[in-house]
Amino acid sequence: MTTLVATSLAAPPQASIAVDATLPFEPVKVAFGADAVAIASDGEVALIRRASGRVMWRRPLTGPVTGLWQLDKAVVVASSELSVFKASIGTRVWRRPLGCEAAGYCVERVVSAAQDGLLVTKQVADTQLLMRLAVRTGEPTWTEPVRVDFPRDAVPVGSAVALQEANPPFGLRFVSRRGGKDLGQWVRQVDGKAVPATDVLTTSAGTVVAVDRRPEDGSFFLYSVIDPRGGRAQRHGLVSRPAKATLPVWVGVSERFVWGFAPNPAAGNGILVGSPLAGGASFSERVGGWQGPVVVGDKAMFATRKGRSVTVVVHALETAGERSGRGRFTLDGGGIMLSRAGALVLVRASGGGRQLKLVSPETGDVMAEAKLPRALTSARHVDGSAGALTVVDGRRFYHLTY
Repeated sequence: MTTLVATSLAAPPQASIAVDATLPFEPVKVAFGADAVAIASDGEVALIRRASGRVMWRRPLTGPVTGLWQLDKAVVVASSELSVFKASIGTRVWRRPLGCEAAGYCVERVVSAAQDGLLVTKQVADTQLLMRLAVRTGEPTWTEPVRVDFPRDAVPVGSAVALQEANPPFGLRFVSRRGGKDLGQWVRQVDGKAVPATDVLTTSAGTVVAVDRRPEDGSFFLYSVIDPRGGRAQRHGLVSRPAKATLPVWVGVSERFVWGFAPNPAAGNGILVGSPLAGGASFSERVGGWQGPVVVGDKAMFATRKGRSVTVVVHALETAGERSGRGRFTLDGGGIMLSRAGALVLVRASGGGRQLKLVSPETGDVMAEAKLPRALTSARHVDGSAGALTVVDGRRFYHLTY
């Protein structure tokens, strides 16, 4: 196995803080768009221009916010009602009451929002019906709604959507997005009992993989490759637990493999286990980092920290997880957090730090860095594009260029 070790840049470019602004309120939901950032709290929504931090518009809402999406020309908000705003000027295009009660129960619930429509469920007696609403008008686009069982997540799969149902038998139901046709349901059975998958993953080619990373048989994880055209399992896989490994905290897929990662913070490392989607023996790699991974393309980045010294390692998922890059740098504050920021990975302290490091997911090199004027509190919301980084940290809004 060939290992490529990259040397970190001696003097990475300093990112310039183009915007350091105070938001009109602390958001509970954030949605990034190409040129603007939508923020929402329980009572209002606003759109912020990235390049200036200026509030483009601000509108009141009713009830607690449960969902926020920014589409090409619209901002979609789910609260006690479903509201669609024109992104350019903030005009409310249409609204739809969701039948919410004081206790928080709503007759209708927004499952997902995309350019081709909004997926909404409606409770009718003891049945839930799924419909797709047009973004521009709010009118149903399917001839008939589809009977579902409380979907808790919707995963796009080509021209279909995979819905994880939260009620027994915990099925994975496939519905065509365009016509609303029920394509079939897959149910995982263990000893004659329906058991839900913990994760539903898709490859860029449209392969659907349902994973159980909390198996009762003592294995590392179980998975099934599902045909979205009819909900039938094409094959099943069982990945044995490596010696001394805990259960995986992360599972993912590349084009050819399904992966699981179990960290060992005490030792400063972890173990990455892969299994070929087409069948064959699983394999494992010892990883020189326990934080992560963050996946960009077919590369997975891990990190570990000792004092102020941070080491990042990159593993190439499509070449059986071999290590393809490594970098080392210093970082202030305590702890460590990794987030995807466009084509790079943002590395920062998890407690009290001011430094930001943008790291290449190919080599582990620091490509740009910055020191903010104040310590970060959470910075859970970050987004990157070519030469730019946007960070929402409580009521602070930063936009950096490099």
